[in-house]
Amino acid sequence: VGSKKINGLSLDDATLYIEEFLSEELINPKVELSLIQTRPITISIIGEISRPGVYKLNTNTSDLPSLISSIEKAGGLSKEADLSKIYLKRRLPGQELKYKKTSLNLKKLIFEGDLTQNPFLFDGDIITIAKAKKPDNDQLKISSSSLSPDVITVNFIGEIQNPGSLNLSPNS
Repeated sequence: VGSKKINGLSLDDATLYIEEFLSEELINPKVELSLIQTRPITISIIGEISRPGVYKLNTNTSDLPSLISSIEKAGGLSKEADLSKIYLKRRLPGQELKYKKTSLNLKKLIFEGDLTQNPFLFDGDIITIAKAKKPDNDQLKISSSSLSPDVITVNFIGEIQNPGSLNLSPNS
């Protein structure tokens, strides 16, 4: 019967697709699919983040990658990040280069506990973190959350005894 692509289909949808395809050759095809191992997903995170770029996130059934875990992996938000303007762009299943975009507000997650602002991520997701137009008074409260980097680097230059870089905690 050859090979068929089932990219973007759930296990149930893939089962139906294969059974339908096999019904042209067999009288009563029954297919049973099971997932042996998940593969990592690849996401892109850009904008006001410490280390923007493309990341591979491991997936398993007990710990699916989320927006927050991707921000932590990318080193945390920059001090100029607008937490009320986080954009998630997701490719629509079964359609090449068609995306759906949604905006997320991490302030609602941090201050109100709104977990809908921390969605699970899928392969090919693009996260964009906008730059704040004006300083945010809540930034100090957020700087001690898991969204900030573990350390900040301060560079000392000029007429001092030991010029160079020093790693400090974020609220130093």
